[in-house]
Amino acid sequence: MSTNDFLAFIESSDCLSHDPVLASNLAEIDSLGLRYEYEERAAILEYDGGLTREDADRVAACEILNRKRIKCQNQELSHE
Repeated sequence: MSTNDFLAFIESSDCLSHDPVLASNLAEIDSLGLRYEYEERAAILEYDGGLTREDADRVAACEILNRKRIKCQNQELSHE
């Protein structure tokens, strides 16, 4: 799936029309090149964790972005 296809998908998804924060998070995830990590984590949360798809999407997006932010903060601290 190309970036344009992915963005079109997230913009057209029914659950995203009710959750603009998720839509924004997914756009950021895609721009960071973390789509594969997000999709993998959401699948694990849904199938192994028993979450609904909507909840798995929300949790996975937050987890992936938080990991990225923590990694960036740690890199900044190591350069001080």
